[in-house]
Amino acid sequence: DTILVYDDSALAYSSVPPQQGGEKGSISAIYPNPTEKNMKIDYSLESPSAVEVELYDNKGVKVKSIFHGRQEPGSQKLNCNTVGIPAGSYYLVLTINGHQTVRKVVKVN
Repeated sequence: DTILVYDDSALAYSSVPPQQGGEKGSISAIYPNPTEKNMKIDYSLESPSAVEVELYDNKGVKVKSIFHGRQEPGSQKLNCNTVGIPAGSYYLVLTINGHQTVRKVVKVN
């Protein structure tokens, strides 16, 4: 099952696999995963897009907003500092023009 975020706090299950890319882009890689202090997020956009990248815990609570803005087409790279985030399982949510792609991320200490 995939967890999709419908708003800042509610999660719901869907049958769409997390590896499936969005209509306007996709996550290429999240590394290292598991991560300790810093993770890198690589994704691509097919067209100019409104992009949000956020990290949620397994209860649906937003832990960190990583990026919010517009980006041009092509390969994109973000760094996310995870220092101060407790060890556990999290969900990285990439929203491109309203379409969400979710990947599981593990944080270790």
